[in-house]
Amino acid sequence: MDYELKHIDAWSIAKTVFVIFLILGFLFGLFYILLLAGLSNIAGNFGGEFGSDIPHVGGPLLLLLSIFIAVFVAVLYAVVGAIFAVLYNIFMGWIGGIKVELEPEENHSSSKEEIAE
Repeated sequence: MDYELKHIDAWSIAKTVFVIFLILGFLFGLFYILLLAGLSNIAGNFGGEFGSDIPHVGGPLLLLLSIFIAVFVAVLYAVVGAIFAVLYNIFMGWIGGIKVELEPEENHSSSKEEIAE
């Protein structure tokens, strides 16, 4: 069976990409804030007489930074995904869609019954 992918809904792409990158952005945000906390701690320990001038980053500020990074990355990639979906729709209107050949999935229940016997 041959099918042709001619249209992608930009809103569904934006929603899906937003959720995926919200989760990934939060995980990467946590990584970055742990890195910042460690660097801030190291700078404070080895700063000598200037060590007291370097502010310590921690607590709620790091959590807010992580949430900001997650939301920023998710919104950015959702917009980029929607733009690419719209561009795909425009170009596929001119040159045609992507052709995909699909085959029906084989029914494996009969082979399971044969194994049980």
